[in-house]
Amino acid sequence: MYIHSSINFLGNHTMPIYKMPILRHICIAIGFATVLSACTDLTPAVQNPDVNDAELQAEIQTQQRLQEQYRQNNPDVSPENSTPIYASLLQYDDFFVSTSERLLKSATQLCQHTMYRMGFLADSSVSSAVPVTYAQAPKVYSVTDTFPAQTAGLQKGDAIIKINDAYTLSDDAFARVYKASYRTPTNTVTYYDVSERAEKTVTIQAQETCQMEIVTSGDDVLNAMADGNTIYMYPKLYDFLEKRQYITAVIAHEIAHNIMSHNTRSSDTQRNVTLATGLGLLIAKNVFDQDISTEQIIQGSVASGAIARLYYSPTLESEADYVGIYLMARAGYDIEGVEETWRRMSLLDPDGSGLQERFLGTHPSTPKRFVALTKTIAEIEQYLKTQDNKDLMPVFTNQSLDTIKSKQKPLF
Repeated sequence: MYIHSSINFLGNHTMPIYKMPILRHICIAIGFATVLSACTDLTPAVQNPDVNDAELQAEIQTQQRLQEQYRQNNPDVSPENSTPIYASLLQYDDFFVSTSERLLKSATQLCQHTMYRMGFLADSSVSSAVPVTYAQAPKVYSVTDTFPAQTAGLQKGDAIIKINDAYTLSDDAFARVYKASYRTPTNTVTYYDVSERAEKTVTIQAQETCQMEIVTSGDDVLNAMADGNTIYMYPKLYDFLEKRQYITAVIAHEIAHNIMSHNTRSSDTQRNVTLATGLGLLIAKNVFDQDISTEQIIQGSVASGAIARLYYSPTLESEADYVGIYLMARAGYDIEGVEETWRRMSLLDPDGSGLQERFLGTHPSTPKRFVALTKTIAEIEQYLKTQDNKDLMPVFTNQSLDTIKSKQKPLF
């Protein structure tokens, strides 16, 4: 998820933490849980750049100034009411999916599970000068640059009649047959060519990419998210960011979450720390004769697991930032200046609270992300001075790429 938020589980207590009954018992168990730290799967897996305090403080001041200027220049404008980039949801879908496909193609080496994409989308609502016979058929509204569908001659407005001899004369039929083609490297497509006014059949050698779905949501929120094998994009965020480069960075970030198995690693860690703390509390009860009820053991275990997941969440966000920029560079996108995405994102923070690092915050601060991304871009640009972008790879540290790939969540 991309929008900064944080949760303070501890609240504003007057009693010292270590004296609170249930938290005291959790503290007793922490030593045991720490011994089982091998259960924790959220140690950094890539070489995130270090950010020193001087760099961080300088960027905080810059973003504070930018926030103030934005509020002065836009006193009656809220980010939620930004001017739409496109007139229809299909136009956003065209951009989100075609951009994602290019990124997923470049990331195939990083993925355990792959699929085959022809690189086009169609919908019956698209207006096109086709014969009445094909008026209700899905018409092409997206063709990804350099992908096989473009090479085969498909263009926007063409009516899709059949895929692999299965008729696609309705949206439901098209969706079903098109998704089935994800498993097939070679596909035949019969379509009405709107330019030549003729029915054609072509054979398309589909492009292998990472196995991932892209969903464009019509919900009226500023957000983007990933769930392990799908990314969800929201037009409102594009409207606010305005620049294609910035929203491409967001898409790459969400794809990186899935590639780095963050959903699986986060859930596994929460479960393992919950179990380890529960066992630690049982030992405290039975070996050290601590007065702990069964209910407290359950509460403490669940709480520690949730806290552990929050504690490691900024690490995962930083990983996604780092890997996402590598994906952009591998796909041939311009990454110069893309760190400005985080100065733009900081304007979503009305009170400036997101400029500071927070204990148990779910995301790093926008100044820290800006500085880290600046260093990552410099690292990549230095590499590209002498090497090809196709050989460019994130630097893995504590966990190997094979380990990360083994935890990736398949789409089918």
